[in-house]
Amino acid sequence: MNISQARLVVVDVETTGLSPKDSRIIEIAAVAVSDGVVTGTFQSLIDPQCPLPRQIQNLTGIRPSDLDYAPVAADVMPEFLDFLGDSVFVAHNATFDWQMVHGELQRLGLPELTNPKLCTVRLARRLLRELPSKSLGSLIRFYGLSSGGLHRALKDARMTAAIMDRLLKRLKSTYDVCDVAGVLQFQSQPYAKLQRQKQHLARIKSDVLPRVPPSPGVYTLLDSSGRILYVGRSKNLQRRVRSYFAGIEGHPERTRKLVRATRDIDWQTTGTELEAVLLESREIKAHKPRFNRAAVDYRHRPSLRLGRIKKAPWVTVVHYVRNDSAEYFGPFGSRREAETIAAILVRLYGASPSSFQPAERLAGVGLTAARIGGRIEDNEVERTRAFLAGDYSEVLAKLESRMRRASDRQKYELALQYRDWHAFVEALPSATAFAGRSIPDRHGAAILANENGWELHLFAFGCPVKTLAVPRNTDLPECAVDELIQALAAPSERLSVQHITEMALFAQWLRQVADSVRLVWLTGLEHVREFEGAVGAHLKF
Repeated sequence: MNISQARLVVVDVETTGLSPKDSRIIEIAAVAVSDGVVTGTFQSLIDPQCPLPRQIQNLTGIRPSDLDYAPVAADVMPEFLDFLGDSVFVAHNATFDWQMVHGELQRLGLPELTNPKLCTVRLARRLLRELPSKSLGSLIRFYGLSSGGLHRALKDARMTAAIMDRLLKRLKSTYDVCDVAGVLQFQSQPYAKLQRQKQHLARIKSDVLPRVPPSPGVYTLLDSSGRILYVGRSKNLQRRVRSYFAGIEGHPERTRKLVRATRDIDWQTTGTELEAVLLESREIKAHKPRFNRAAVDYRHRPSLRLGRIKKAPWVTVVHYVRNDSAEYFGPFGSRREAETIAAILVRLYGASPSSFQPAERLAGVGLTAARIGGRIEDNEVERTRAFLAGDYSEVLAKLESRMRRASDRQKYELALQYRDWHAFVEALPSATAFAGRSIPDRHGAAILANENGWELHLFAFGCPVKTLAVPRNTDLPECAVDELIQALAAPSERLSVQHITEMALFAQWLRQVADSVRLVWLTGLEHVREFEGAVGAHLKF
């Protein structure tokens, strides 16, 4: 039976002393738990019919007067047994509570306990080896639980139940033990055997981690069959990979499970962090590792097309960038974002509010969006282009003006729409990563200084095509731009989903290094020599 399906009863007793033979229970409490949820509680003071030691009074806060009218054990213990039933008996240092209960039952002539017994101290000793103390108070502090009112039976039982739940979750994630029999067996597992189960971690720490270089790159965590569990990247592989195997107990549950399943590590170094970003994306999509949650599949990222349809200028939401002489801006993070921008532009610069049309297939565009955009007035194309290039000032002014006019005319619903659009535009980045250039015109070089010289990233149609490491005060290597020229000389009829994805990643990287990167633009194949000269001049700085 899975432990989540079992009824667990967490027990705590307060007593007059530590000897099951000579001491008596003065308070008993129990908390029934199923699947991590408390389903019932039991609590009662008990008149021990003997003096209550002063140290016990100070420890528990229970006074002799509190017990004057309390029931005796003969009345309480049968009720406790009914509450316990055949459930798993759980306690912190279960041997003590078990023996104290057993002593009371023996004196009363009641049947002995035969329930399965689970001790949270034993679990903690095996699961939290690094924790110096496994006392109830120490575990409460470790898990950040509220500890007011300890040394009263019900409070202690509730705290033990909360700790038990966390220990069982850790047991499942670390050792994949989740059935009742396995849990009960684990609490008595010899420490040497537990260490053998973690030999793979020791091997990785001693044999693999010292070989991981402190370089940018992509790492893969592999299982016992060599299957890829996880792909990640870092600008310092050594520091990132080591972090998985340091302070394992403090990692989130999913990370602990990943580390437990890892048997080997592989890595690929890259010259730059950007190359690692792009390589990670390709590897995740190629292998679809089960521990990677995000970016497992290529997804269509919408762009906005500004071009002529039926001899009139249109702004439309598209999923593909084509070689059709139109201008394309994006890609955008979501379809909603692209559609909202298109709706705003058509409302402000279109023939009428109804110009924003529902789906229809238009020759040469290949649109299947629910709403594709609309026609723009001929004399408003430049303003539309300026907005898509990152100049939002005029659109913000128009939206504010129309919001006030609609409000003055008591068209409050329309005013609210303009207000929401105004807030939406204000939240957009103030300038695009590509200086407002259309995707078909995004060709050039991104130059970034590093400790060894320069990173030179050549890009065509907004996507990196070649990366070079160039020492300081050297000339641009010969044939450095050949791949860029080849990409421009034979453009695709339609940019691939991979190209669009890597364009988005490149744009994100450019925004992150915006204060230190230098962009040199190539405006056409006829200007290659000027481009090479401009890049070479930057490398001399």
